[in-house]
Amino acid sequence: MKLNETEFIHLRNYSQYSLSKGAIKINELVDNCKKNKIPATTISDFNNLFGCMEFSLECQANGIQPIIGCNLLIENKNFSSGYLLLIAKNKKGFENLSRLVSISYLENSKTSNPFVSFKNLSDFSEGIICMGGGESGIITKNFIPNELNMSIKLIDNFSDIFNDDFFLEIQRCNQVNNYYLEFLVNLSIKKGIPLVATNENYFLEKEYFNTHDALLSISQQKYLDSENRMKSSNDYYFKTKSEMLSLFNDLPDSCINTSIIAKKCSFLLKEKEPSLPKIVTKNNDENQVLKEKSVFGLENRIIKDSTISDKKIYFERLNFELDVITRMGYSSYFLIVSDFINWAKRNNVPVGPGRGSGAGSLVAWSLSITNLDPIKFGLLFERFLNPDRVSLPDFDIDFCMDKRDEVINYVQRKYGKSNVAQIITFGSFQARAALRDVGRVMQLPLRQIDDFCKMFPYNPAQPTNLREIIEKDKNLKEIFKNDPSIRTLFSISRDLEGLFRHASTHAAGIVIADQPLEKIVPLYKDPRSDIPVTQFSMKYVEKIGLIKFDFLGLKTLTVIDEACKYLRDRSIELNINQIPLQDNKTFQLLREGNTIGVFQLEGQGMRETLIKIIPDRFEDLIAIVSLYRPGPMDNIQTFINRKQKKEDYVYLHEDLKEILEETYGIMVYQEQVMLIAQKIAGFSLAKADLLRRAMGKKIKSEMTAQKSNFINGCLNNKLEKSKALKLYNEIEKFAGYGFNK
Repeated sequence: MKLNETEFIHLRNYSQYSLSKGAIKINELVDNCKKNKIPATTISDFNNLFGCMEFSLECQANGIQPIIGCNLLIENKNFSSGYLLLIAKNKKGFENLSRLVSISYLENSKTSNPFVSFKNLSDFSEGIICMGGGESGIITKNFIPNELNMSIKLIDNFSDIFNDDFFLEIQRCNQVNNYYLEFLVNLSIKKGIPLVATNENYFLEKEYFNTHDALLSISQQKYLDSENRMKSSNDYYFKTKSEMLSLFNDLPDSCINTSIIAKKCSFLLKEKEPSLPKIVTKNNDENQVLKEKSVFGLENRIIKDSTISDKKIYFERLNFELDVITRMGYSSYFLIVSDFINWAKRNNVPVGPGRGSGAGSLVAWSLSITNLDPIKFGLLFERFLNPDRVSLPDFDIDFCMDKRDEVINYVQRKYGKSNVAQIITFGSFQARAALRDVGRVMQLPLRQIDDFCKMFPYNPAQPTNLREIIEKDKNLKEIFKNDPSIRTLFSISRDLEGLFRHASTHAAGIVIADQPLEKIVPLYKDPRSDIPVTQFSMKYVEKIGLIKFDFLGLKTLTVIDEACKYLRDRSIELNINQIPLQDNKTFQLLREGNTIGVFQLEGQGMRETLIKIIPDRFEDLIAIVSLYRPGPMDNIQTFINRKQKKEDYVYLHEDLKEILEETYGIMVYQEQVMLIAQKIAGFSLAKADLLRRAMGKKIKSEMTAQKSNFINGCLNNKLEKSKALKLYNEIEKFAGYGFNK
C-alpha cells in the first residue's frame, strides 16, 4: 500500500506481547490495517521485542509496512523513571534497539525492573527515532507545572542524543492535562522539535474495553470493582484515521508527522537460512568429518552386534542419509549433537537411548547420538529429515536431571557463552483458566465457575475452545438470557482465550550460534536462570536462522543411575545399555502391573492396560506406550482381542500384512502410514512423509492432491477403488492423532 502525507499511522500499539497489559493480537492488527487500507503500522510493546519477528512477517505477507518499536523504561537518578518510545529506522537502528532491550535485561535488571540509562541511549542511538511523551512516558512523569526547567532539561537531553529523530509526543485520551499539552506545543515551536500525535492502543475495537479492564484486574490480582488499581479506558482502542484527524484538527502537522516517521523507517525482519558453528579439521570440512565419523562408528556398531548379517543394507542406508544431511546443510548439527552427547557419556552423565523421530537415523546411531538400531526396529529416516520438505532436524535428547546443566556448561565453554542461549516461551489463557480468572475478578461463586469449567473435557488431541462452546451449547444460551453476569463471564473469557499472559523459559530448548547471539536476536533474562534467553519463541527463533537443540532433564535417568550405583556397591555390575529385551522375569512384572516408578508405565490406567494386554515381547511395549493416548486409546480393546486371538481380522491388501502384523492389523505408528503409502500406493518415503504431515496438520489443499495420488497409486497396485478409498480414510483418521514409533 502506498503511504502519503494525508495518512494517519498509529505509532503506539501494545500487542499481547505486552504481557497482561496489551490485548492486540498481531494477526488481528494486520488484518485490521489491510481491511481499512492502512499502509503501515507499529508494534511498541513495553520493554521487549518479543513479537517483532512475528509482526514483521505477518505485515510482509499482507502488504503492510512494519514499523518496529519498543516502549523502554528509562532510569536516571535526577528524574522520576518513565518510558520512552524508540523506533528502528533501519538495520542499524534495529541492531541498536535490540542491543538496548538486551542491556535492560542482562545488565540493568538485577535490583529493579529492566531499564536503560541515558548513557545506554547515547551509546546506541544511531538509526533510532525517539518519541517523548505518552501516558507512562518519562517526560510526562517529570512534568511539574511550577518546575518547568526540569522538563526542559529532560527534553534537551533527548534532543541532544537523537537530534532530528526526536519528536515531542502529544495525546488526547482520558482526562488530558491541557496545561501539559500547551507546554509541549509551545516548546515545539520554540525549539523546533516536531510534534507527533499518538493514542494509547491496548485493544482494537472500542467494545473490547471490558475485556481489557478484566485483563488488568487479573494481572494485578484485584477485583473489577477495586478502587486502588490500574484501570482501562474507553480511549485505549485503535481509533480510525478520521477520529484521529478530528481529535487533532487544531494541530494537523502532528498527524502528518506520523506519516513522515513511517517514511523514515525502512527496516523489516526477514527469514534467514539456518546457520551453525562450522566443524572443521585441518584437512576436511564438516561434510567430510561427518562421513568419516559415521563410517567409523557404524563399523564399530556392526562388529559389536553379532545379529547383523547383511552389512550392505546398513552401508546403503548410511550413504543415503549422509547424502541427504550434507545436501540440506546439516552436517554441523549432527556433529555438534554427537560431540556434547559423547562428552556427557565420557563424563558419567547418563544419557537417554534416543526417542522421537531422530531415532530413525542410522547416522545418529553410528555417531552414538542414539543407542537404537533403526533398521532392526523398522524406523524411518524420512520421518526425521525429509529431502522433499524443508524442515530443521530436532533430536529429543534426555539427560540425567541432576547433571543436565553440566552438559549445557560444556556447550557454553566450547562455543562461547555469548553464543549460547535458552529459548523463551509464552503461557496463554486457556478456556478453563480464563473462566476461573474472570470469575474471580467478577467475584462470582467458585462452585458455579467449577461447574462451567467441567464443560471442557481434557483432550489435548482435540481441544475445545470457548467460542465453540458458546455457539453450540443451547443450555448456555438460555442461561445467558436469564443471567447477564454469566453472559459477561463467557464473553470476556472468550476474548481473553489465547492471549499471552506470562513469559517463561522453554523446558529444554537451547540455541547455539556461530556468533554472539545479541547480533541476531534480542535477549531476555529469566530470574531463575543464569543463561540468557532469546526474546523470540521457538517458531521465530528458527525463522531468524537459529537451530534448537533439546537438553531435556529426565528424572528417570537419575533414578536408573542411582540404582546402578547401589548395585555396584554390592559388586553387581550392570550396563543399562546392554540389558536383554526378552527377559521373562521382567515381562512377568509387567503382566502383573508392577510398574510403579517405571517411566510411562506407572499410572493406574496404564497398569490396568498392561494386565489386560499381557505383554510378552518388546514390540508390545512399544505399542502400549503409543496406544495409551487420547485418540489411539479407542483401539486398545481391539489390540487386546486380536493379540489374544479373540477377534479375527483380514488385510485389504496382502502387502499390508508385513507392515501391520506387528500391531495385529491396527495402525499405531506414523511409520506404518508412510510404509503403506510407499508399498501400496507407490509413494517414495519422502512423499509419504508429506502425506502424513498434510493429514496430521489438516492441510486441505495438500490432502486433496495427495488423496488423488494415493488412490491412483493403489489402483496401479491392483487394489480396488473402494478398498483404496477405505484405506485412505483409515489413514486420514489415524493421522490426526498418531505418533512416530
